[in-house]
Amino acid sequence: MKKSKPRYVIFSDLDSTLLTDKTKKIPLRTVRYIRKLSREGHIFVMASGRPLQAMLKYVKALKINHPVVCDNGGIMYIPDNPKEYTYKYFVENVDAVENTIDKNISKMFLSDLDEITNACFVSGIHANYIQNKALIPFWMVHPDSSIPLLEGKASEILNEDPLMITIYTSDYDKTMEIINKYPHIKHQYWNNPKEGHAFEISKAGTSKGYFIGEVCKMYNIDINNTICFGDQLNDISMFESANISVAMCTSRAQVLEKAKYQTKCSCNKEGVYKFLKEFFKKSR
Repeated sequence: MKKSKPRYVIFSDLDSTLLTDKTKKIPLRTVRYIRKLSREGHIFVMASGRPLQAMLKYVKALKINHPVVCDNGGIMYIPDNPKEYTYKYFVENVDAVENTIDKNISKMFLSDLDEITNACFVSGIHANYIQNKALIPFWMVHPDSSIPLLEGKASEILNEDPLMITIYTSDYDKTMEIINKYPHIKHQYWNNPKEGHAFEISKAGTSKGYFIGEVCKMYNIDINNTICFGDQLNDISMFESANISVAMCTSRAQVLEKAKYQTKCSCNKEGVYKFLKEFFKKSR
């Protein structure tokens, strides 16, 4: 009797990993190969810091009905042959697992930071909230007519449990002092001289990597049969959770040292596709 081939769960970051830098698209050859892996029973999960509205075009491009992790693990959508690839349809009809921050805790935290806040973007399920829009990068907001974009002081206008808070402050030490007062949250620091000190705030315990084990349970796949790809600090949680961790060759040293492997070429030369093709060729 022929032995069945092992199934794998594959997690991949988007920007500078699965997407090319210039076009921000998944190369067609990569799309076709991911669909082939899906037909063979493997599970391919896109995991990004992007909000849902910024990921839907890639979900539509792949059309594989596999989970999608948004907002650095703030939420995972589990599509099942969706009739539409719109924000409204997904929020109203697609099952999801949420890791939100309590609204009241979020408002107190934001209020404590009011005096040193340069700008803020809060990603919610029912609305996005923005403070000082001119300083928030377009790629972070991804405006979509299906989800309201409410402007004002974030500590005052927030009206739901957020998935993720991105805040730019003028004082690193003061921000860290305030963050350390809140055990219910975690942070990722990004130095950004133009807008200020950038912090991504999530619920404690939340990460892209958290969902690797959850997806394995969902599809009854051995945790040892897991592969992940990433290029940034927020991808290290995936490296710590997956058995086969792969950093893009263009990643910073701090990321490269956390991965077991690295791609032979960048996202612009289909590094993810080439690694997967070589890996599955050897495993056959």
